[in-house]
Amino acid sequence: MARKPTTLPRWTCPKCKAPDPIRVPGMKGFGGVPLTRFARGNVQPSRMVCGSCGFVEEYFETLEELEALRKKYGKS
Repeated sequence: MARKPTTLPRWTCPKCKAPDPIRVPGMKGFGGVPLTRFARGNVQPSRMVCGSCGFVEEYFETLEELEALRKKYGKS
């Protein structure tokens, strides 16, 4: 099933304000090691990497992923 982004229309780096994103799709980390604790299950965040300064942010892009997190961790 293809991921349908829900919340990332235009991304600018919050650190340096450059509009130069590199989107890395949700997957386990290098060598199969999860980069976050969420990646242990079926929900894996996508990353936006600034092509100018290297700043990284992670996002859950689909409503299904967000609902899975709500079911597992509840609301705060």
